[in-house]
Amino acid sequence: MVAIGHHRDMARARRGAPLVYRGRRLALQVAFIFVVVVLTRLLFRSTDLDAAGDYMLRLVQPAAGQFPLSVAGFLALAAAAGLHFTPVHWRDRFMAYVTAQPAWLFGVGLVATLYMVAAMTRGQGGFIYFQF
Repeated sequence: MVAIGHHRDMARARRGAPLVYRGRRLALQVAFIFVVVVLTRLLFRSTDLDAAGDYMLRLVQPAAGQFPLSVAGFLALAAAAGLHFTPVHWRDRFMAYVTAQPAWLFGVGLVATLYMVAAMTRGQGGFIYFQF
């Protein structure tokens, strides 16, 4: 997904469109998309509005002594925050390095990443909305 985003941004740059949002505008865009995705999933997955309200309450008030994110969920959230809020030139430099590698090495890295995610998510999660 990062590679696709990088190539899309490079195509926009060639057309003269702005590359990315920055600062407050970026934070508002990310927060808006998060809220829309979470609320629509809650409403579509729930049997009724009371169940959706219960899910929403569990999002903001986890059970006592229980961290609401799994290790895989926390790592995915940290990676997403890193990709969204680090300087753009870091991402561009990293993507230039990745795209300069041979295709087979990119494929090996992708398969290794998929196996790592599968290994971290083997346990049964109790609350589906924090399991990635």
